[in-house]
Amino acid sequence: MEGSDNVAYQYIGKDIYKQLEQTLAKLDEALSQIKDLNNTIKDLNKTIKEKDEKIEELLNEIDKLKNKNDKNSTNSSKSSSTNYRTPKKKTRANLYNYRTKSDKHIGAQFGHIGNNLNKAKIEEMIKNKNVEVKEYVHYVNNKNKEDIIKYKVGIKIKTYIEKHIFKHSDTVKEKLPKEFYTDVTYDNSIKALSIELGTYNVISYDRLSDFFNIITNGIVNISNGNLVNFVKEFSYKSI
Repeated sequence: MEGSDNVAYQYIGKDIYKQLEQTLAKLDEALSQIKDLNNTIKDLNKTIKEKDEKIEELLNEIDKLKNKNDKNSTNSSKSSSTNYRTPKKKTRANLYNYRTKSDKHIGAQFGHIGNNLNKAKIEEMIKNKNVEVKEYVHYVNNKNKEDIIKYKVGIKIKTYIEKHIFKHSDTVKEKLPKEFYTDVTYDNSIKALSIELGTYNVISYDRLSDFFNIITNGIVNISNGNLVNFVKEFSYKSI
């Protein structure tokens, strides 16, 4: 009887050990799955963070575009003709720019104070030496036998070149500025005009390049790539 009890105990011990091995194997498999899940969750959190940052970037860009589109003659320097107004019914000539027909007559409106230059303003600017004056003398036969002075306003565009000399000195820590990495670059006057005409007035890069070429008598030949870089630089610095 005692021998049969020992056999029974041995059988039970082996069965328990086998169950323990199976349990430990299942536990190892579960731990491996948990580790994989943790890695997956980590990757998902990284992806979510990247998408959140992208969404934030897009929302900021949308806000910038909305602010730009919301500008009109009342909150910016844009003329009233650029105001967007949806007409009740768009027909023929009014279809191209959504402008509604007005009953007002063409030209200055009653009660509106004009901003045109007059003789008094011109002479004040000359007196204050705010403008360059070129004087021309003509001979005419006037009815009142008196001399007459008239003024003509014009714009003169003059191309200039800045020569920057960077002399080496062992006593200074400054390095060559990044904007001078290339031998020839453009200053802010050209960049600002490019942004104003190209971005805000939506002039094509080809026409803008021709414009600079014409007003500088062929001296300035800006490529489309440079014009794009001006916009990118402005966008980066305005953030």
